[in-house]
Amino acid sequence: DYHYAANDLPRAWSYRDARCFRTIYEQAKVRMPDLEQAKPLIPHNALEDAIAQAITFRRIFERFPEIAY
Repeated sequence: DYHYAANDLPRAWSYRDARCFRTIYEQAKVRMPDLEQAKPLIPHNALEDAIAQAITFRRIFERFPEIAY
């Protein structure tokens, strides 16, 4: 956000356009109470966090493919 404002550019996205992983995960937990979030191999590592989120999202998507649309 800062860089767009600093360069007098409009934001490339709206905060309303997409859901973040946490939103999808919380909604899935309602329908899948046994859903466990994958743990990163290296804690507090951005790449490992992203991989763990992708693994968890894949579990959700396999059960509820309609969330991708």
